[in-house]
Amino acid sequence: MPSDFERRSRVGSLDATVTFERQTVTISPTGSESKVWDAITTVRCHTSELYGREYMEADQRFSTATTTFQIRYSSTVKSIGTRDRISYRGVLYNIVGFDRKPTNRPKWLTFFAVSADNVEIQS
Repeated sequence: MPSDFERRSRVGSLDATVTFERQTVTISPTGSESKVWDAITTVRCHTSELYGREYMEADQRFSTATTTFQIRYSSTVKSIGTRDRISYRGVLYNIVGFDRKPTNRPKWLTFFAVSADNVEIQS
């Protein structure tokens, strides 16, 4: 049975652009290793904020947001998982889970992600 999103989905509902990134290790000419995030792909998606929270830590207020990113399935995105992250509107999100429909030909992938940068809220 199709989800609400699948029933109402059209190209226009994919109203945001996100970039999926994967961490890789590079070796400099001097032999030192450094970890960098490389773009895997940039796709159109539908976003939905699930919830957010603010909390105190070491006398500072922080916030996090949990967001879903729903994209069309393709061979380019089939290997994306929880080791990767999402860049959306200048904010980085750690992928904490995903939903692939258990069909032979999935049409949609939904990623659940938490903002990776806990930005201090100005009082």
